[in-house]
Amino acid sequence: MIRRVLAATRLVLLVQARGYFPHTFALFVGMVVGVLLFVVPEGIAQLILPVFLVTEPGMLGLMAVAAHRYLELGSASVSALHVSPLRSGEYLVALLSASALLGTAAGVVTFAAVAGVDGRLVGLTLVLFAFAFLSGLLGFALSLRYPDFPRFLLGSIPAMVVWQLPLLAAFDLAPAAVVVWLPSAAGILALAELCRGDLSLPATAGWVLAGGAWAGAAFVLVQRLYARRLRSGWELA
Repeated sequence: MIRRVLAATRLVLLVQARGYFPHTFALFVGMVVGVLLFVVPEGIAQLILPVFLVTEPGMLGLMAVAAHRYLELGSASVSALHVSPLRSGEYLVALLSASALLGTAAGVVTFAAVAGVDGRLVGLTLVLFAFAFLSGLLGFALSLRYPDFPRFLLGSIPAMVVWQLPLLAAFDLAPAAVVVWLPSAAGILALAELCRGDLSLPATAGWVLAGGAWAGAAFVLVQRLYARRLRSGWELA
């Protein structure tokens, strides 16, 4: 199973490279780093860094996963998945892992350019990957609801807004108790605390476990829905 997932992840990364997804991440990172380093004053750049860390692996990852699925639907490659040894859950893990790797790399580069290289990068990498994986899962789930990417972009706006609400608590604009129940809260609040240097390693592990629990529960639900659609032939139509 692990070999199939790794092989599928490499294949997804190759397909995404052909679709210029990594180039999009790299361009966005370059723009963000350029703005934070040369336009925004240093103190403000440090303050708003969590917003960009949430946007890169989270929102870009969410859209990249959905775009990849629509790309496969358009090229009818889902038919190959239907008859391959790769199970639907393994395919989903590979797709989400590939997107999470790109998002994590983007976030680490942005953080290192703005805040420097220090011990926080270890915890940051773990939190970013878990958050990017969960955000990609949301993107995949939303893409099951809409028949094409333009409708997805419009229909997913409310979900994206709700997904980023924990940023209000991260900047003390709302009580944490109001947003902590959201699946995205663990990742966003952990990223904010890491940027401030307030997060210890045990606390980081706790946030990662909380995000992982949400991701595990959501993954089971989405994978079952996707497998049911494959069996019914809906994805192949």
